[in-house]
Amino acid sequence: MGLLIENDDTLLNNGKINEKIKTHDLVVLFRLANINVTGINQIEFLQRLTANVVWVAKYAIPTKVIKSNSQDNSKLLVRSDDDFETFVKLFNLVDAGYNKT
Repeated sequence: MGLLIENDDTLLNNGKINEKIKTHDLVVLFRLANINVTGINQIEFLQRLTANVVWVAKYAIPTKVIKSNSQDNSKLLVRSDDDFETFVKLFNLVDAGYNKT
C-alpha cells in the first residue's frame, strides 16, 4: 500500500486511504502496484501472508488451533526453505518498486 501511495499521492487524502487500495489482500495490492507476481508459490505465499496479517491485526492469538502435519499445513506462514526463498523474491520485487521512484 505504501508503494502505491508513494507512486500516486492522490490515494491518500487528508490522512484517509482511498477505498480502491484499502485492503489487506496482498495479491490485490501487488497487482495494483504493477508488481509482477508469478507462479503459484508466490501467489499462495501472499495468500497465507494475508491470512496471517488479518488475524494478527485483530487478535493477540490465533482464533483456531492449527495442527501442523505433512498432510495439512496450508495455514502456516513459513513451511519450508522454499517459502523463505519465495519471501525474499517478493521482498526484492517490492524493494525494486521503491527504488524506481
